[in-house]
Formats: sequence, C-alpha cells, structure tokens
Amino acid sequence: MITTIFNLHTYWIINGALAAGYLLARLISWFPFAYRLSQRRQLAFARFCFIFAILSFTLMPLLAALLPVHHEMAPLKPMVNHAAAQFLKKHHTVARQFAVVRSAPFYFSIAFMVLLTWVTGFLVSFFAYIKTLASLNKIRLGAYCRHRIHAVSVLFSNRIHTPFCWSGFSQHFIAVPDTLLEKQEDLRITLRHELQHIRQGDTLWLKAMVLIKLLCFWNPFVSLWTKWFKELQEFACDESLILRRKTSPTQYATCLLNAASAHLPKHVLAVNGLSSSLLYRRIAMLFHYQKEKSKRSFIIACLISLFMIASAAYALSGSPTHSTLSAKEVAAMIKRAGIDNTFQISATPEVVAELNKIRNSRHARKFMLGALKRMKEHKTMVLSEFKKEGIPADFLALPLIESGYEPLDASKNRLGAAGVWQFLPDTARHFGLVVTPERDDRLNTLLETKAAVAYLKSMHQKYGNWNLALISYEIGDEEVDRIIKNAPTLQLHDLAKSSKTYPELKEYVTMFSAAVIIMHYPALITRHA
Repeated sequence: MITTIFNLHTYWIINGALAAGYLLARLISWFPFAYRLSQRRQLAFARFCFIFAILSFTLMPLLAALLPVHHEMAPLKPMVNHAAAQFLKKHHTVARQFAVVRSAPFYFSIAFMVLLTWVTGFLVSFFAYIKTLASLNKIRLGAYCRHRIHAVSVLFSNRIHTPFCWSGFSQHFIAVPDTLLEKQEDLRITLRHELQHIRQGDTLWLKAMVLIKLLCFWNPFVSLWTKWFKELQEFACDESLILRRKTSPTQYATCLLNAASAHLPKHVLAVNGLSSSLLYRRIAMLFHYQKEKSKRSFIIACLISLFMIASAAYALSGSPTHSTLSAKEVAAMIKRAGIDNTFQISATPEVVAELNKIRNSRHARKFMLGALKRMKEHKTMVLSEFKKEGIPADFLALPLIESGYEPLDASKNRLGAAGVWQFLPDTARHFGLVVTPERDDRLNTLLETKAAVAYLKSMHQKYGNWNLALISYEIGDEEVDRIIKNAPTLQLHDLAKSSKTYPELKEYVTMFSAAVIIMHYPALITRHA
C-alpha cells in the first residue's frame, strides 16, 4: 500500500486532483442554492472540496481495488465514464511510448533534465519564499510589541502602511502601522479583523498552500486555489465581525478604504484584500451579507461535491490499481512461468507497457479474465489438435487476442472474419470450411481449430519458422515475403518493427506476447496480484 501511495504516479494524481477539484468546486459554487450560503460556509465548502479532491484522487485506486472485478452494479457510477475511457486510452498510449523511451540509451539524460528542471523550479520557489520570510522577519525585528494575546503578538511598525498577519511555527503575528495609534476606531477594527483570520485558521491554510506551491510550482491551479481561498477568507472574516454586531458596517467600510493602497509582502493576510474589484465586493457584502440559519444548502453543496469529485476520481482511476511491473520483474516471471522459447518472448518495453495497461484497465482486465475462463472450455480440444500436427502450445494465446475465445459471427467484424480464430471467408474456404449465408463452419470451434492448425502448419512448412507463421496469420504470407527481405533477424519483435507496410503489426506482436505471459501467469491480472 505504501508503494502505491508514495510514488511519482501519485505526484501527477495530486496535480490532477488540484485541477479537477478546483473546476468542480467552482462549478458547484455557481449553482443557485450556493448563493444562499453564508461567506463562512462558502469558505468551509471550498476547503472541504480541496481536501476531499486530494484524498479521493489519491486513495480512489486503493478503494476501487476493494470492489469486485465485475462492478457494473457498484453504487457509485462515474458521471464521466466516456471521458474516462478516452483519458485511459491516451494514458496507456503515452505509457507505452514512455516505456520505449526508457529503453533508449539517451533516457538517462532525459530523466536527468526533467529532474533538473523540477529541482530548479523548486529552488526558485523556495528561495522566493525564504526572501519573503526574511522580509517578514525584518519587519518583526524592527517593530515593537505592544500587546501579546496568548500566542499572538501585536507588532507596531513605521515601515508598513497596511496591517497584516502571518503565522510562525508556534506563534502568530499581527503587524500594524504605527499611524493607526492615532485612529483608535480603525485600530480596534483592524485588530479584530486580523485576530479573526488567525481564529478561523486562515494563516495556517496559507502556509499549507505555500508548501503545495513549492511542490507543484508549475501547476496554475495551485495559484487559483490560493486566490480563491484568500478571497473567501476575507469575505468570511468581514462577515464574522459584522454578525457579532460589535462593528458598524459603515465604520468597517471606512477602515477598508483607509487601508486600501499599499504594497504587501507575499504569503500574508491583510485587511485590504487583493484588488480594487475585491474591495468593492467586500464593501458591498457588508451591507448585504447572508445570515443563513439553515445548514441545508451547505450540506447539499458538500454532498454534490462529494459525489462529483468521487465520481471523477473513480472514473479517471480507471480500475483497481496494481503495482507497475518493471522489465526485470516481467523477465523473472517469464522464466518462472516456464514459457518455452518458440517465439523468443521477452520483456521488451512494449510488452511491459502492454501488461501494465491490461493490469490497470478495468475493461481490458475484465476482457482478459473472461477470455481465460472461456479458453479453459476449449483448451483440451485445441491442445489435442496442436499435438497431432506439432503446433506449439503457446499458439493457445492467438484466439485470446483474436476473439477472447468467443465464436463471434461475421457481422461483428468489418472484414467479415468470424469464429474463435477469426478466419476470413476466403481463407476459411481454402482450408475446407463451408461459408455460405445458410452455413458458416467458422462458428464450429472444432472445425475452425482444425483449419487454423492446417494454416499454421502450412506456413511453418513454407518458412520453417513459427515466428513467420504467427505473423502470416495476421498479414498473410505475401506480406511476410516482403518483410523478411529487409528484416535484420527473424526474431518476433524485430520482424514486427521492420514492417513499414503494416505498422499495426508491432502492436499485434506485443499483444500476443503479453497474452502468452498472462496465459502462463494469470495471477498478473487477478485482484491481489
């Protein structure tokens, strides 16, 4: 479990959670009932979405792994199922390409450059934060403390023009310009405002967002979250003070206007907020604030966000997550499973990527599990036919990728292929099968298996090589004749890579190799593999 949570994949998941969580939270905040929420509950709602988005996207693969493999009736059906399928399709394509890149001799330099770029960005953000801390410390050292309220120090300084607050490790600080000593009413409102920020945990949230910004400095949604939090924190703070009826809205608005034109250090919370437009909205809110007695709208908003974020996390997780296999692990499994050397099955980057794709795709794994189950029904008969003609047993994997051992009729294939072995009409007739509108022997698994055995044997007699027999099953012997003229070797993956006429041949060989491995080691795609 630990290796599932703390890895590079989780880093990208968290970045995705920041994006998806923000978009969904802002979408829900535009619903009509959300306008009835008080400012404090809007802030609580935003924080709930933020925390739940990160937790759900990070932990959803682990939670999904606890569900049955066949979970069409699971109570939580993803609302974005189609989008998830498209996402996973692109994801697996990129994963396969990345696996190929990893095998290249220049991969180390690419990985080093990526790491160097991340470290550079992190250090730039880190030193910018250190510079801000140094600026705050300079203000603290140059000020004098007039009040100390528990762990809160009130500092008066002649170097600042706008009051603000921030938190250290164990102390909180409120910095106030000494000019406010002459304006007792503004000073009273200012201190209440900054103490409310500390009381509702705004400074601690700001520190948390700074930490996330350091780790995900390139992600624009971190800045969007931070900006939204700051706005909501200011509104919630203003509303809290007005609701206590100890502060006049008119006096509060006047205080805001008096403090609305100063440069502030970063990573602090100030009474004047962020911009003139925000200041205008804050003042307008002071006279039209929501005093909501019922929690119904807040609960509805949280439930909707819970469902939408969890659905998105579940859909984009795609399936119960298995640990990612490495080439070394796959090579050890090939040796341990006792796979023969007929096709030189090896742990190429493409094969490893295909295995990981099947393991971590709910639909691919479900198909393969069903195919293995159906294969057991025909295995004895097929192996018996193989033995008669000397066909290698690993050809059992061929119907796994052709049809999943399901006798499909011609209507389900655009080329008119049918049966477990997916014979084309002309090829079937050539090997003695009857294919007419009234009768189709390809749907008889025994008859089609005999024809497939005859075809493979004839190709082996022609080429003296089972690799070429396998490839000819996909593209025909005429195309194989063209390939072998330019192929450097007759090894299976080299033959597939050398084919420019059929670029999909590489994927076909990769799928066959992965199917052979899974056929010998089905635990790879079970829940607890």
